Amino acid sequence: MENINYAFLDENGLTLDVAVFESVLNSEEEAHYKNIFNADKIVRIEDPESIHGVGCIWDEASGRFKPPSPHPSWIWDEVEWSWICPVPFPEDIATSYYYWNETEIQWIKIGPIES
Repeated sequence: MENINYAFLDENGLTLDVAVFESVLNSEEEAHYKNIFNADKIVRIEDPESIHGVGCIWDEASGRFKPPSPHPSWIWDEVEWSWICPVPFPEDIATSYYYWNETEIQWIKIGPIES
C-alpha cells in the first residue's frame, strides 16, 4: 500500500499541517480535509524526500516547499534552495561548538567538540 503525503496551506502558502493517506484523495475528500484543517489549499507532495512540514512555504512557481527562515538576517538563495547565513561559518566549525547570535549577527563560540 502506498502512502500519499498532503500539505494543507493557508492563503499565503504557509503549511498548516501535513497528513499521510493510504490513497489519493478525490475532490470530495480534499474538500472535507481542507475544511478539517481550515486550509485554503491542499497540495499533494510528489516527492516524500523533499523538505516539507509545518511552517514551510509552498512555492507555486518551483513546485517545491521553502523551509522557514532560521533567523531574520539569513538570506534565501534560489539557486541553492536554502537559507544562507550573512556571516561565513567559522573555519573551525567541525571541531568547535557555536551558536548564532541574531542580535549581534555573529557566531559565538561555546567550546571545543570533545571526542
